[in-house]
Amino acid sequence: MKRREYLAAALVGATAGCLRLTNETTETATMAPSTATDRPQTGSTTDTADGGPTNSEAEDAESTDGQGAVARFDVAWTHEDAGLDVNFRPDALVADDDELLAFGPQVARVDPSEPATLARTARPDGNVGLVSVQSTAVADDVCYVGYRSDPVQVVRVAHDASAVEWRFEADANLEDVSALAVHDGVVYAGTRARQTSGRATLYALDATSGEVLFSHEYAEDHEITTASVHDDVVFLGIDGDDPYPNAVDTTSRELFDTAIEYGVAAGRLVNATADALFVVDDQTLVAREWESFDVRFEQSLYDYPTRPPALHDGVLYLSNDPGVRAFDPESGEERWLARTTARVRRPPTFDGDGVAFVGDDEGILYALDAKSGEIRHEAAPFEYHLADQVFVDGQLVAAMNGLRGLDVVRE
Repeated sequence: MKRREYLAAALVGATAGCLRLTNETTETATMAPSTATDRPQTGSTTDTADGGPTNSEAEDAESTDGQGAVARFDVAWTHEDAGLDVNFRPDALVADDDELLAFGPQVARVDPSEPATLARTARPDGNVGLVSVQSTAVADDVCYVGYRSDPVQVVRVAHDASAVEWRFEADANLEDVSALAVHDGVVYAGTRARQTSGRATLYALDATSGEVLFSHEYAEDHEITTASVHDDVVFLGIDGDDPYPNAVDTTSRELFDTAIEYGVAAGRLVNATADALFVVDDQTLVAREWESFDVRFEQSLYDYPTRPPALHDGVLYLSNDPGVRAFDPESGEERWLARTTARVRRPPTFDGDGVAFVGDDEGILYALDAKSGEIRHEAAPFEYHLADQVFVDGQLVAAMNGLRGLDVVRE
C-alpha cells in the first residue's frame, strides 16, 4: 500500500451502519478470552529487528494506576440519554474542562456528569452523501471543523456549540480538509485532492469571516496531512513527491521551504511542539531543536505511523498499525511498545492516574499502564467502529455509533 493510500485510510471518518446495542445502561465489555494470550501484553523486549529495546525498563516498571487494575468498561450512558438524536454520529472528541465537545455532521457540547446536551448545531445544509470530520481545532474560544463532504467544507462553530458562525466551501475537486491550524486570526486549512483529479490546496482563511486571504496549490497526488504552529511559523506535513513549500511565515504570509531556510527536509507527519519539532517521513522519526534545528535524535521505525507524534507528560507517543509506541522525547529511546489487534488511529487519552486508553479498528478498547505499556485490560470487541475516545470528568467517553459514556471499573 502506498503511503498516501495508507494515510487516506487512517483519515476517513466513522460512519453509521453498525448494529446498535440494546440494554445500553447495563452493557459491559470484558476481556476477550480468545485473544488474551495470543499477543504480547507488555512492551516487547525481545523483538530487536525494529530497533526495540533488548532489556526494556518497562519490564520491571511498577504499575502507576493507583486506584487498582482495570477490570472492565461499563456503558453508563449513550448520546440518547444525553438528549441527542438517535442519528447523532460524532467522529472526533475534545475534552474542554469537565465538558465534552463532540464533532460530527453536528457539533454538540455535552456535560458527561449528568449526562446532558448543553448545546448543539444543526446538520450542515446542502451536503450530499457521506459527511465526516477529518480535522478539528479549538482556539481563541472558537471551534473549527474540517469535513469530508460534498462540497468539502471548513466550518467555524461557537465555543458553546450553539451555532455555526461561518462555512467555507473548498474546490470541488478536493476530497476533504485533512489539517487545520489557527494562529493570529488566520485559519490554515490543508486539503487532500481526489485521487482522480484536483490538486491539494492550502487555504488561509480569515478566522472572523471565513474569507480566503490566500491559497497555494500543490502538484497532483499530494496531501497536506498535518499543520502545527510554533513561533509564528505554520509547519506542514505533506505526503507527495514534491512536498515544498512546507511552511508559512504567519507574519509576512509567505510560504517557504524548510529545506532551504532551516536545512530541514519535509516530512509526511509533523508536530511542532514547544519542546521540539518532531517529523515523521517514510519509516524515520526525527526530533530537531528549535533555533538551531540540529537533530536531537533520529529513530528508525518498523512501519508507517497513522498520526503525527503526540507529546504528553514527558513522553512521545506514536499511533501505529498495529499498536502504540512510546519514546523518550530527549533521547529517542523506545520506552515501550503495546501491540493491539488492529490499527490505532488516535493518540492515547489519559485518566491522570497512570492509565492510558487506546482503541483500534477492531472496536477494541485497551487500558495500558502508561509507565510500562503493559495492557492492563483488553475489552471484547464492540459491535461498531470506534472513532475516538477521551477521558473527561472521571469517565471514558467513546465515539462509536454515537456517544458512549464508559465507567472504568477497577478491581
